[in-house]
Amino acid sequence: IGDDNNTLIAQTGNGNWMGGKDGGAFIVTGDNNSLTIAQTGNNNLTLGSQTGIENSISVIQDGDFNTATVIQN
Repeated sequence: IGDDNNTLIAQTGNGNWMGGKDGGAFIVTGDNNSLTIAQTGNNNLTLGSQTGIENSISVIQDGDFNTATVIQN
């Protein structure tokens, strides 16, 4: 929700997931935000949310069974 938000999600492997911290969707709200998630391997998980203006998140997971939780306000 907002204007000029950019999201790039690249997943290679099996069982890779992303979602909201408490279940549901990974929410991006505000303006001019950037979210990049790259998962290579199997069974990697990224949870979180991004709200505000001109924020940037980059998560790179390489290998198996990695977990990242990111909350940006």
